[in-house]
Amino acid sequence: MKSPTRLFSQSYEPLTFAIVFGVTGFFLGNLTNGPNAHESARLMAHDAMVNALIPTCIALSQSDVDRDAKLMAINGAQLNLQRDAVRRSGWATVPGSEIATSDLAAACLDLLDLAPAIGLRNNSFDAG
Repeated sequence: MKSPTRLFSQSYEPLTFAIVFGVTGFFLGNLTNGPNAHESARLMAHDAMVNALIPTCIALSQSDVDRDAKLMAINGAQLNLQRDAVRRSGWATVPGSEIATSDLAAACLDLLDLAPAIGLRNNSFDAG
């Protein structure tokens, strides 16, 4: 027959390891719960919505009658105001909404034909 001390240590040893590894895995594995998980899910949904609406923004810009004038206005704006110029053009307005989304405008701005401004926005320059 096993001694009570050995039986006690054998029964609680797996429980102790489970608790230690569970807590360690939770914190080191970046698992979240509660408000952090809710905020993370909200941000992921927002990014997915913006990515899904980029083709709409591009289609609106390509079908716009005043496309060339608006592209010149966007290209002529200061780099930090180009996103606002895209919002004013109406291309970053979600269908069924009256307000343009600035995140959609920023994503759409990266895909528009603004060849001279793209290099400046990415902070690349010719060192020669």
